[in-house]
Amino acid sequence: MALAKGHSKIRCGPLSDRTKTAIYVVEHLTNVKFKITEIPSSNSTTIIECE
Repeated sequence: MALAKGHSKIRCGPLSDRTKTAIYVVEHLTNVKFKITEIPSSNSTTIIECE
């Protein structure tokens, strides 16, 4: 996602600690910012976006 051109967006389940760590590392290596949105109406849906 971080290396693709344009806006990327995926829907997934809850984020594991490993996924959160991977996002943190990629943000620092690539200067790309991720936006994490947990859907309140669903207990297990998360949206991950990056520009």
